Amino acid sequence: MLITCDGSNDVREGQKVKFRSGIIDEPSRAAYHQYFGTLRDSAAAGGRCGFALVLVELSRRHGFGGAVREALTRVRTPLMLVVQHDRVLQRRVDVTALAAHMLASAGAVSYALLPVAKHVEHVDKERSRLGELGVRGDAADIGRLARPLTVGQAVAGCPRLLPCLAWHDSTHVASVGYYQELFAREMRTLGFIESGIGPRQARDAVALGVPAFLAKWRTWVLDD
Repeated sequence: MLITCDGSNDVREGQKVKFRSGIIDEPSRAAYHQYFGTLRDSAAAGGRCGFALVLVELSRRHGFGGAVREALTRVRTPLMLVVQHDRVLQRRVDVTALAAHMLASAGAVSYALLPVAKHVEHVDKERSRLGELGVRGDAADIGRLARPLTVGQAVAGCPRLLPCLAWHDSTHVASVGYYQELFAREMRTLGFIESGIGPRQARDAVALGVPAFLAKWRTWVLDD
């Protein structure tokens, strides 16, 4: 488990503390570094959750995307699970089945978002969103492009992957090679990746059509 701790910037005269932008004052910095110490102790003890922990402390502000990129240099597996510090898993998810499907997809599934509340009724919501952008009928039905996680289980109620038409930084499984390609191509995404490429993805879904969009972006969301 890689825990990446982003660096920070000092509050300048006239500025306010803005944690989201990495701008902090001295009391905040002291508390943050105290937290580093707690993590170091946990790593030295072998972790508290059955994982070997590696702490990556960044000396300057990188932003979310930049912090992920720094962690990426230390990953030695074909897939990785990206988890933001303020996200909590509410229930069990079969990540093993998801990872097996991704590895067997030959790159067709390179990003798989774990669902959040906004993905309830995802098919209908995306149909409506595409309709507002002028895409209607079968072309707006992302459900027809669903991928069952297990061969022979393409029936109602079985776990599947649905097209994800906008990247979310929320918890996701991704191909390490895909991330490396993304960072090489999308240097501007090193703040929050979703705000860097998400809006352009929606335009691609309209301009290219959803199947061609998926061939380009390879982004999906788990519907289990």
